Amino acid sequence: MGGMIRNGAASRRLAAGPHLRATTAPLPSEIAVFAGLTEGTGRASDVPLVDRARAIYAARRRRDAMLGAAGQFFHDPAWDIMLDLFIQTEDQQIVSVSSACVGACVAHTTALRCLKAMERKGVVSFRHDPFDKRRRFVSLTVETHRRIASWLAEV
Repeated sequence: MGGMIRNGAASRRLAAGPHLRATTAPLPSEIAVFAGLTEGTGRASDVPLVDRARAIYAARRRRDAMLGAAGQFFHDPAWDIMLDLFIQTEDQQIVSVSSACVGACVAHTTALRCLKAMERKGVVSFRHDPFDKRRRFVSLTVETHRRIASWLAEV
């Protein structure tokens, strides 16, 4: 089972929304193509995909806050990371690994294990910060971003 969130962390997270500690820098060209994506094909809707992702993420935080201690049984750090990375990509933000761990709302070590497993499966990719070799950035792969956008267009 995933790590525990300290008391009050879920309510602070809910108030802040998806993490705001993303580093601003230009997006890689293969990811930047999605930054303007607001609607899926085949379904007319006035709600941008990124707003749908934000609403789902916020609902998950509200659920955690409402359930209190029982909320620990509903943690899905991979999904939280993917939603958070999708939102940050749409907002043209680059996300550090440590910020992605915050977005998972689980223990840092649990989120790191999840990120490493996601990398092995081709869901996310890492790259080093060219200005600070101690820091790495994480992003959804192009295919994962496309699949999440397609799913969001259907819900």
